Amino acid sequence: MLKLNNLNIRVVFAITLLLILLVNCAVISFTTHYSKAYSEQINTSGQNRMLSQRIALFLNLLVQGDASAANQAEKSILMHENNLKRLEEDLVSREIDLSAPLWQNLGRVKYSWAPFSRAALRILEAPSANTAKEDLAYVNEHAGEMLKINHALVMTYVAEAKNIEDAIANFYLLYFAFLTAACIAFWYFFHTKIFGAINEMSVLIGKIANGAYQERLQLTGGAELRTLAQNMNKLLNKIEGAKTYISALGQGNYTYQHNFKEDDELFIALNETRNILHDEKKASQQREWGNKGMAIFADILRQQGVSLNELCKNIIKQLTDYVQYSQGAIFLKDKSTETLIMESCYAYQREKFLEKEILLGEGLISEVYLENKHLYLTELPEQYLMIKTGLGETQAQSVLMVPLANDQEVIGVLELAGLKKLEDFEIDFILKICETIGTTIHTNRMNEQNVKLLREAEAMAEQMRSTEEELRQNMEELQATQETIVRQHSKNNLNRQIK
Repeated sequence: MLKLNNLNIRVVFAITLLLILLVNCAVISFTTHYSKAYSEQINTSGQNRMLSQRIALFLNLLVQGDASAANQAEKSILMHENNLKRLEEDLVSREIDLSAPLWQNLGRVKYSWAPFSRAALRILEAPSANTAKEDLAYVNEHAGEMLKINHALVMTYVAEAKNIEDAIANFYLLYFAFLTAACIAFWYFFHTKIFGAINEMSVLIGKIANGAYQERLQLTGGAELRTLAQNMNKLLNKIEGAKTYISALGQGNYTYQHNFKEDDELFIALNETRNILHDEKKASQQREWGNKGMAIFADILRQQGVSLNELCKNIIKQLTDYVQYSQGAIFLKDKSTETLIMESCYAYQREKFLEKEILLGEGLISEVYLENKHLYLTELPEQYLMIKTGLGETQAQSVLMVPLANDQEVIGVLELAGLKKLEDFEIDFILKICETIGTTIHTNRMNEQNVKLLREAEAMAEQMRSTEEELRQNMEELQATQETIVRQHSKNNLNRQIK
């Protein structure tokens, strides 16, 4: 095919498409406008046909004493009046000749409606007046006439609509003939100009569709077809690159370098897929890390028979090591004083048994306790918290302080410090585990208190048993002494009687 042929393809296609589009628009506009216009006017005039009868009916009920009929009669009169206005405005907007049947029939309706509506309105204003009966008689007498002339107007609209339908039918016949001729011309042109070349292209594309991505289009046709072949070859190159990219992602290589353009949608989609896979892998690792930590601490917190100090020591040691922090401590509120006392401290895999107390209202740990809200600091003042390493002392990079609570009652604060910054998932894990730690410490405290009270009760019971035994022995001795005194007294009395 020559370039002239290529130009003819574009021109013929554009002209034919434009003609079809214009004809379609004309057909749609013509048929829609007239069909809708006459449909609406037929409905409007059809409403007026029965309104005169409704008005007469409601006015008779009103004169007979039914006051509720007045509203219905008034609505019917207003509807009839508005319908006449719409019909007249439509004829004016369509510039219908004044001698046309539509204008003549509409004029008859308006002419008869004027005295009819005046009589109806007088009845509405004074239904019990002496003139009401005369007006009602007029309304009843002319209601049938109004029905007839309104019906005549409806039939006029119907006749006009029928004429339009006939015109539309004839127009459709011409339109069909035009489309038939256009299709024949189109078929002949495409069959002789481009179907052969497209058939060759289709065969090769079929091979590509079956997986032969190494195939490339080698067409020697016109400019459009050559451009199409070039674009298809570019697409095949892109598919090859995408296949390599996807294979790399499947092997877990999320740093694969590609040669796509930055604004390429396929590149964007593959990058989004890579990011999703990478994020999912990272999230999975974080979930696995969190679940493993929860299992470890579940075993620690389920331990029975350990002291409060031993429990805190195990918790802070395991938590500090698990989040790879440098040091940590647990402070618990002393019930008898307004202080937080360090219950346990851990650093660099060796314990620090330090006595440390913090008054409520002093320092950040006290603030966390009072506000029951965790505090995470990453910008620390110099010398705020120094951590000893094998090379000396180093400024801490971050500090996390978390309140330990049982329900809404805060019982202490957990403090962690390290030479790194915590990730969000690590902070979430610590906050979540601290909820259980607070409850467990509270329970352990209560158990220790109960054990202490039980021991005190047992000691008191033992003391009471000893006291009771001592009292029993004293009573026995007292009773024996009393019996001795009684016997001695009886003996003395007997001796006096013998003498």
